[in-house]
Amino acid sequence: PAALDLAAQVRPRWRLVAASSALVFATYAVLIQTWRVVLREIGGELSFGEAAYVWLVANLARYLPGSLWQIGALGTLARRHGIPIANTTAAALVLTVANVITGLILFGVLGATQLHLDAKARLIIGVGIVALAAAPFVAARSSRLLSAIFRRPVTVPHPNPRAIGAAVVGTTLGWIGYGFAFQLLAAGLLPAAGAGAGHAAYVATYAGSYLAGFLSILPPAGLGVAEAAMVHLGPLFGVATAPQAALLAIGVRIWRTVNEIAPGALALLVPADRLGRRG
Repeated sequence: PAALDLAAQVRPRWRLVAASSALVFATYAVLIQTWRVVLREIGGELSFGEAAYVWLVANLARYLPGSLWQIGALGTLARRHGIPIANTTAAALVLTVANVITGLILFGVLGATQLHLDAKARLIIGVGIVALAAAPFVAARSSRLLSAIFRRPVTVPHPNPRAIGAAVVGTTLGWIGYGFAFQLLAAGLLPAAGAGAGHAAYVATYAGSYLAGFLSILPPAGLGVAEAAMVHLGPLFGVATAPQAALLAIGVRIWRTVNEIAPGALALLVPADRLGRRG
């Protein structure tokens, strides 16, 4: 009831909402360029226009049940540009793992004083981060196993330090950009919310809720799980009261959905020859 009463009083400041979306698109550009750099290091070259097309269209796969469809979509779409699926998938895996790890680290560091994690929780998070960090290297050394399974030579690309470094820097900048965008959105929807909260609180809240949805695997785009996490984390980090956080979670879901689907849908309208598509 409190959230409904609050919703009736909302008067969005559309300039701030529009600015938040513009910042999201700028963050997309950073992540697309990061993926291009990682892909180049692993073995594949796309122009920025080609990479943007593949990235934005593959984003639509987020709305299928399961968090990893986007990686498969990236591989399939990039193959049309002459990039081997193994290389594209490896680049996407490196970026995905880096995104999760940097997000967890930022969430843990920026929210350390509010989270009050005990030794067991810190150990679990640490083991999870190490396992994620090892995933690309384990995958790269799985060529022999995959060759035996498929009964033909299968080569899995190995990410070099430059690829990993680019992924870490790019995804860290991505989380910071998303945090600023979320802060602008909150100011546009609920000007009274989070009056004393700094940017770190917004980054931690957004990263924590996003990763909760992503790591839940099954719900499309983390639907329901991300919102529940935001309702919990918003008050914890001082970004919003519980009713404000509930309303903000709904607003973020609509905002994210539009920001992800609209560019991908528009990209589908671009003629293939405008992108220099090969094969």
